Amino acid sequence: MTTDEAQALAWANRPKNNGLGVVLAFEVDPADLAALNKVTYPGGDAAWEARVIAGRQGLPPPAGVDIMEGPMLLNPDAVVDPNTGAALGATPVVGGQQTTILTPGAAAVLFNGIQ
Repeated sequence: MTTDEAQALAWANRPKNNGLGVVLAFEVDPADLAALNKVTYPGGDAAWEARVIAGRQGLPPPAGVDIMEGPMLLNPDAVVDPNTGAALGATPVVGGQQTTILTPGAAAVLFNGIQ
């Protein structure tokens, strides 16, 4: 999920989606979002890299976090082996914006605001 509409449209219209990609819009009360515990990684720093690698290795997110957001990892298969989860040591390439919903409570807030 992203907060960047242009990125969402570009992703939905990728050739591999064969014209079937869609963009869903959510209109959520800011107070409902503010009630969620959110962690923001502003850039591709060491903390972001460690969290992304841990997530790709199947490790759980930090306890009590509803939403995490930050840049996307654009070369995931070069950074973490998709089959074994082993860190491969490639330098992460970052770009765009990504938001990850981690809890049922956060999902409920979003789905209540689907357009």
